[in-house]
Amino acid sequence: MRNARITGWGAAALAAVLVTTAAAPAGASVLADAATETPAPIETSEREASSSPEPAPSDEPTEAPAEDAPTDDAAPEPLAQRAERTVSAALAAAAVGDLTVTVFEDRYQDGVFDSSKVGRTGQSDAIRQYLGAPTLVASDGSTWTATAVGDTWFFDDVPAGDARLQVQYPTLPVNAMLFDATDPANLRKLTQVGSSWDPRAEASVTIGDGTNTARTIGISGLRAVADVKLPDGTPATGVTVELGANGQWLPATEYDFQPGSYEHLDGVYVYLLPGEFGVRVTAPAGYRVGEVTAVSSGGNIDPIPVTSRDGAYWLQTTDASTYTSNPTFTVTLEELPTADLRVTSFDDRYADGVFDTSKTAKDGRTDEKNTRVSRLVTAQGAILTPTTAANGDQVFEDVPVGEAKVYFVHPNSAFDSIFFDTTDAESADEIERVPNESTSAYSQAVATVAVEDGGSALEVGFTALRATAEVEYAGGAPASDVTVELGSDGQWYPATEYDFAGGEGTYEAFANSYYVRHLPDEIGVRVTAPTGYAIAEVTARENNDPGAAEIAVRDDGAVFWLDTADAASYFSAPTFVVTLEEIPTASVDVTYFLDVELDGVYASGTDTTVPGAEVYLQDAAGRWWATTSLDGTYAFTGIAPGEATVYVEIPETAESPEVPGLPGLELPEAALAVWDATDLASYRDVEEAETTTISFEGTSIGADGTTTPIVVDGALVGAIPTEVVADTETSDAAEVFVGGAMVLQTAAVVDTTSLEAVPGAEVQFLANRATATGEELAPGSGAFIAADGDGEVAVFGAAEYGIRPTVPAGYRVVEVVAVSLSGDVLDVTEQQATPATARAALFAAGTEYRVAPEQVGGPAGGIVWAVAVAPITVAPPVVPGVDLPPTVGLPAAGPAVLPATGSGQDAWALAFGASLLLAAGIGARLIVRRRSA
Repeated sequence: MRNARITGWGAAALAAVLVTTAAAPAGASVLADAATETPAPIETSEREASSSPEPAPSDEPTEAPAEDAPTDDAAPEPLAQRAERTVSAALAAAAVGDLTVTVFEDRYQDGVFDSSKVGRTGQSDAIRQYLGAPTLVASDGSTWTATAVGDTWFFDDVPAGDARLQVQYPTLPVNAMLFDATDPANLRKLTQVGSSWDPRAEASVTIGDGTNTARTIGISGLRAVADVKLPDGTPATGVTVELGANGQWLPATEYDFQPGSYEHLDGVYVYLLPGEFGVRVTAPAGYRVGEVTAVSSGGNIDPIPVTSRDGAYWLQTTDASTYTSNPTFTVTLEELPTADLRVTSFDDRYADGVFDTSKTAKDGRTDEKNTRVSRLVTAQGAILTPTTAANGDQVFEDVPVGEAKVYFVHPNSAFDSIFFDTTDAESADEIERVPNESTSAYSQAVATVAVEDGGSALEVGFTALRATAEVEYAGGAPASDVTVELGSDGQWYPATEYDFAGGEGTYEAFANSYYVRHLPDEIGVRVTAPTGYAIAEVTARENNDPGAAEIAVRDDGAVFWLDTADAASYFSAPTFVVTLEEIPTASVDVTYFLDVELDGVYASGTDTTVPGAEVYLQDAAGRWWATTSLDGTYAFTGIAPGEATVYVEIPETAESPEVPGLPGLELPEAALAVWDATDLASYRDVEEAETTTISFEGTSIGADGTTTPIVVDGALVGAIPTEVVADTETSDAAEVFVGGAMVLQTAAVVDTTSLEAVPGAEVQFLANRATATGEELAPGSGAFIAADGDGEVAVFGAAEYGIRPTVPAGYRVVEVVAVSLSGDVLDVTEQQATPATARAALFAAGTEYRVAPEQVGGPAGGIVWAVAVAPITVAPPVVPGVDLPPTVGLPAAGPAVLPATGSGQDAWALAFGASLLLAAGIGARLIVRRRSA
């Protein structure tokens, strides 16, 4: 069930309508009271409410208080004495725990304590005891010294909480590092205390209450070195080198005593965590990294494996000669191959995005090469300048193969022109804008190019195209209240109206306080006209001079395009001229009413209009409108003529407590059925409107005609399609009538001979041409209620209501009676079922029973159908000489007569009464909900 969205009109109008169906049986008020009753508060006795219950009397003698026990008359305990006693008790209950520490030399260089693994020197991880006892600064600030038991250090019964473990370095000055190897998957370097000469390393540890905490501390003296050489074997000095360890890249410093050798230093040597070491080198201009090898330690010729990954080179520390060695990379540089880069830089005078000297622009000139190229920067940072070839190209010679950046100079500001890459482009669809190096007005455009063996080419065009739009009304007045966008190269730029005198109605896009420059090809305009206006015509000129020649415009629906090759020049501003005209509008008056007589049409003075509802409309232009009123007539003006849809708000059936006697079905989501009552002749023409939810952003029309933006989210409505025409001087607003009603249908099917339900009986409920399934209230009850396909109680509007019972073989329908909620017996007509299609005729059987709606009473009412069923009696064969009683083979004498309610003489009549009570209960439940809303 959806959450309720109860509006004021739903609480006022619908509740009033439901309450006026006053003739419901007495049971309805009982159900209503049950729905609103709240439990009485539970009273609390004085004894239960007392916070200090009096103890029960006892026969045991009362023990006299101890001499030192305080009494009411005794002097209070001195503050110092009480504090001492409190502290003593707290200390006695203090939480403590143990800490076990193992310190080892990581001779296998993998960061894990495992004496089963043997390193390159034949040694395995070993316990290190002779460092001196570790110390611990406990959570209370006290200092503890470990006790050695075998190879392990112990701290017993230290205060629980966060503490600091301090372990000595092997030697001074420090030539190793300590690390936490307790968790092999998470190696952490211990926090070093003070300077590199401090003899202690410190780690945080949490001592658990009553538990033993373990820490394993490893010792490693590993360093990493990189020797970088030129191709001839000489040291490569001044190279940028980084060394990697433990997920970090560390800057390496060149030894001042050994050129070409690099190590990460911090005033002293820095020792690194075991695992893997990496190196990456930024080669100097003209070079790149060639071969990378490694040895297990400095000066050792024993090679170890190197792998390449992510532009860096890696070795495993387990391949180091010892756990105090410095595995060394040897990086040999090689000279980069070079090639020439030829740059064609041109002014795109034809403004079509490609370099083609065969095409002549409107100013009589063709594309021509320029010298706007300033420099080339290689990937190694070298700066090269071009020479001019005989054909006007700019040539960079001996450029290192790989990525390079070519810079282009704007003649004025960087925002006054555009460079675009048109290399190998066959049309402007394939060109790309060359970005500026920065947002500075003095920055240059930078094209990135890949220089390949054998040489490469780059073709870059230059343009300074602008675009403007002049928007005016049909009479020539400038349009200053429109939204204009100008687009090119797949982007749309909001345009701003000129703020100088004479610039009214002229729009152009701006960025960084400069005119937006557009790539060549096509430039588009799209205009959002003010309410009541539409685009009548769009033309264009070759520039923004009012006397300039007109150029072609392509209409793409809501967007209009011009070809930049039609511009006066590659630095002009081709201009759109957009003419707006007032569009014809339509008006619609909607009368939303509750159908008191259930005749399907509106009768002034009889039917009740619905004030305060929200009514929505989507016009032929797709725009959304909303309005409300206090008299039930809802007016829409200024909408687009043509096919529109009116949506009337429907009150929702809210959640409420379970009411005794209500069936196990969901109440309907919508409390009303609505229909289009505009051109109906009678209730027989009523077709209920589709119920749906709508969400939109549109315009709300106030009672005084003013409009404001509105957002509607999930309104429950009935949809009424309609056709509206444009207003003329002689025509009135189109009128739409929307009727609403809430009619329920229930039925009881009873065997008149056994006074019980008929197993296998089924019921279909009818309303004009619509049908609803009869859902049995409980298995075998014989009581049914109309429900839709979603398992909700069905609500009907004005219609000829009916029932189509189906009884099992061996039974026949004796009589069908219909009663309104007010207790009136209704006139029932019987007719053969008329299926809608030939196929349906194969399955249609039985008889339909109908009642006219004027008997039911609306707009909220109900019909209870009573279907009397009896077994079919077949006469036995006539046997000669045997006389049969005259009643054999005949039905019971006379039709079944419905006894007075409460007579207690017929069980099926009681079932009928229960069904009636059920229908009344649903009505009462809705009344309760509306009142509570």
